[in-house]
Amino acid sequence: MRRPPFNLIGLLLNTFSQLLPCSASPSSQGIEYVYDIKNNYVCDNFFFGSDRVRRSYITGCNELWNDNLARQFPARLEDKNFVGRIQRTLFSWPLKNSVDSSDIRSVGDYRTVFDIYCRFYGVIIRGKTSHSSCIELSDSIDTNVISPGSNIYRGYKCQTMMFRETYVQASLKQAKKTKLKRSRLKKYPVKVSRPGEDGDAYEWPLFPNNIIYKSYGILNRHLKYFASYSDVGHDVQVYEKSKYAKRECPLMTKTIVSGTRHSNSISPHERVVHDEKKSYDCSGQIFTDYYIQEVNTMMRNVISGRYYSEFKNYYYRSVNILKIDAINKVWAWNLRVPETEFQNSGAIISYILAMNQAYQMVGIYQVMKGEYAQCSTKYESTGSSTNSMVSDLDLNQVYSPCKRCKDDTGCSCEENWHDPKRQKTTKQILGKNRESKPESSD
Repeated sequence: MRRPPFNLIGLLLNTFSQLLPCSASPSSQGIEYVYDIKNNYVCDNFFFGSDRVRRSYITGCNELWNDNLARQFPARLEDKNFVGRIQRTLFSWPLKNSVDSSDIRSVGDYRTVFDIYCRFYGVIIRGKTSHSSCIELSDSIDTNVISPGSNIYRGYKCQTMMFRETYVQASLKQAKKTKLKRSRLKKYPVKVSRPGEDGDAYEWPLFPNNIIYKSYGILNRHLKYFASYSDVGHDVQVYEKSKYAKRECPLMTKTIVSGTRHSNSISPHERVVHDEKKSYDCSGQIFTDYYIQEVNTMMRNVISGRYYSEFKNYYYRSVNILKIDAINKVWAWNLRVPETEFQNSGAIISYILAMNQAYQMVGIYQVMKGEYAQCSTKYESTGSSTNSMVSDLDLNQVYSPCKRCKDDTGCSCEENWHDPKRQKTTKQILGKNRESKPESSD
């Protein structure tokens, strides 16, 4: 009997191994691939197609795993309201795909968001104090929603913009009011002609951020997007103008994708054990112990092979830093800071987490002009935690005067007895004690 070829035996063994439980191969656990982004996004009426979002996201993940200390992006997302919904540290990368860190103002306000394992979390609009999610649109119709019309998005799709129908109708309402008052030239709305129509048509501009044009605004040749209304057909058209052409923006219907579809669960190999009161101080730049332990856990998983990442090959993992370890190489990971902490100067300060070959953390280091300075470990003072505990006490509960006297004045019972807050608190407590005391049977 002929013996089967060696490559066929290998193929059969490989197929059989895939049928075994995941525990048979530690390296096969936690396998995740690049998120297949199929949906489009609308941010302040700016339209971002799935291809552009995917390119930005993949570039950001590659940069998250790179060894170029001179680049400040991707940034750690600092908005607590947005991050609070996710049990992970999130990072952002500009949709402009700009890697030039010399001028961070040139990257715009729109970001793709992902975590340290490069799971995709959507697109956001970066604000001065808080961020907001962009609208994710799908071509498929979701039949599982209770109110089918609640997740429908109707808008006029231009080349790089998409104006929602409700906004266009609101601008039409304003145009009709203005038209009834006057019809002077060089003021909006202005009369225009439509091919194949005999009646009058009126035109007015559309803007990002759903801004309704000002009725007293003069004509501006730099405006690009317009809506028009015909008295004959009673229909609204949206189009974009260039110097040589005019292109109509068709009305499209899309499905709004719920933002809660991203899983917020943490797998066992990602679980982070950290100290809430511990942090690392790098000359004023603070890193929480949660973020540090999250990076530490990820590095152990990836380096040991317990977690597979498509971006692993992009990361220069093992380096020889004499000022950290003169003999052995260390694993190094670039720590990220929020955009508010970016340096606009030429000398960029960067930060790394160093781990030895035994997967033990060596320390956190600040890097500037080739010099390495180890960051100090900080612990939250007991005084601040005590104040927090006292301020959280329920005033409806009965406390003895000495336990309650340490209010936000921070003084002892004897020191703050004459303080109005102290007297008021004590009177409230004594009053409650009198009310709770049973009346005499006499």
